[in-house]
Amino acid sequence: LELTGLTPFTEYTVYAAAISPMGVVSEGAEATAKTTDGTEPVPTSFDFAEADDVLTFAISFNDPVSLTGNGSAKAWFYAENYYDESGMMILYKEIDIPAANIATSGNNLLVAVPESEYIPGAYVAITYSAGIVKNGAGATNAAYESHAIGYDSTGFS
Repeated sequence: LELTGLTPFTEYTVYAAAISPMGVVSEGAEATAKTTDGTEPVPTSFDFAEADDVLTFAISFNDPVSLTGNGSAKAWFYAENYYDESGMMILYKEIDIPAANIATSGNNLLVAVPESEYIPGAYVAITYSAGIVKNGAGATNAAYESHAIGYDSTGFS
């Protein structure tokens, strides 16, 4: 079954039932889905929350997203107010985020940095690879490598 003429970013519910040649109607079924615009998921905003000794970054996309099982994310820790001779912040360390710390919820990619990896007072940037999430149409995201997602904190309490 293919439905056409649907409006992007709109939730639709489809109801279906089968009728036998004898006129017996099966129990009906329904499915609800939200349409996309048919393009790749694009980040629209970034936020973070600190709770239970975990710093979680929420990267919001223009579509609801789910994990593809491919791709990766990294956290980059920079020294706050310390720069090299070229004016770049000094990198303390970079870590690969474990797959167990990457999830999705609605339009959000959630990347959790555990306390064991966190450097109090550091500036944290998150990057992720192409194809880490997909939208309902199956289109995957482009890589995000600009280090523009940041968090400046005095650390976990």
